[in-house]
Amino acid sequence: MIELLVAMVLIGIIMALSISAFSYYRAAKALSTAERELTTEIRDAQSMAVATGNKYQLDFSDASRTLYKLEYWNGSGWTGVKDYQLPGGVQFDSASIAAIDFYGRGNSDSGSLVLDGQFGKTKSVQVNGETVNVTAS
Repeated sequence: MIELLVAMVLIGIIMALSISAFSYYRAAKALSTAERELTTEIRDAQSMAVATGNKYQLDFSDASRTLYKLEYWNGSGWTGVKDYQLPGGVQFDSASIAAIDFYGRGNSDSGSLVLDGQFGKTKSVQVNGETVNVTAS
């Protein structure tokens, strides 16, 4: 009976460690996914601006800091194209820029976006406006 109790306690300890490791892995994966998707959306917005000759914008100013949207300039105001949601547990840092504008010539505004994940992890995406070089770290 004692052996069975010891085995059950050991299994419980192993399960608890596995669950915490899995939670850490999921949080890291969500942060990496958000970084990759954001980088892709930045490049797509630039491509749309060049292809149409119109001004496009990625707007990060949502109060929840978990949403951002792609918009284009219709001559009198911004028109929404698509809304994006960051993965669960990830949000924009308050120091991130509010928007990035992309112009028909292929250039854009410069800026930095910082993604905050769980367990104190962060990733950043830098946009160089003249070259529209997007770097993630």
